[in-house]
Amino acid sequence: MKIEPTYTNISNFDADWCLDQCYQIINTCPIFEKSNNSGKFFRNYHTYRFYIDSEIPIIKKFVETLNNFSEIFCTTYPDKQYYLGYVYLAHTINSNEKICVWHKDKTYFDGQFHITVKGNAKIKVQDGSIESKIYVDNGTVWYLNGSKYLHTIESSDGERFELLAPNAPRKRGLDLWKNGASNTPERWINPQDPDIINNRKRTRSDHKYTLENWSGREKNIDGTWELAVAEFTESPKLEQKFVEQLNEK
Repeated sequence: MKIEPTYTNISNFDADWCLDQCYQIINTCPIFEKSNNSGKFFRNYHTYRFYIDSEIPIIKKFVETLNNFSEIFCTTYPDKQYYLGYVYLAHTINSNEKICVWHKDKTYFDGQFHITVKGNAKIKVQDGSIESKIYVDNGTVWYLNGSKYLHTIESSDGERFELLAPNAPRKRGLDLWKNGASNTPERWINPQDPDIINNRKRTRSDHKYTLENWSGREKNIDGTWELAVAEFTESPKLEQKFVEQLNEK
């Protein structure tokens, strides 16, 4: 059996350009949620979600880069499928605070592609009894095999930005993200779309909080692990200007 790499570097973008793009997004697009529906993140982790045909330059370049890399990806990870459903910006307001618990990315998708924009990633990965850390230059495009390995984000200083594209998300949700997207060049996804609200409730009810079925963990000082849950989604109400954009469909 082939051992899958914990992560793979793909490309590099200009870090200053990436950061400017992130600030443009948070200043012009609605927040999708605080924390997320996995219950493994805390609410200082804010996300902005977009359909994959977004015309936002950094998202467009990200998707094109991943599509061009897809053959190499499938050769590197022969047991994985490659396809995308959405891209999201993750903005951690204060990375001094705890961001998430240890977890795997296996409930909704099969690992994630990243652009580390600010914060140098600082991901801790557990491979059996060995803990390692992933630090990358800001602007790096890379893949974290988070469905295979327990991982968490290390606390740091100040803001943290990264763009992420989940690999092989649940197929039942692909139309959900497309249909919930605004009819604007940005194609931001409406967090208050009725079908998305229902999906959020359904996936939350799917969770079974047992050691066998739940990947959320915290590591004790003696190296043992225990079940851990962070916070669940808070989805802010859409500002009026975004409601008006939806009504222009």
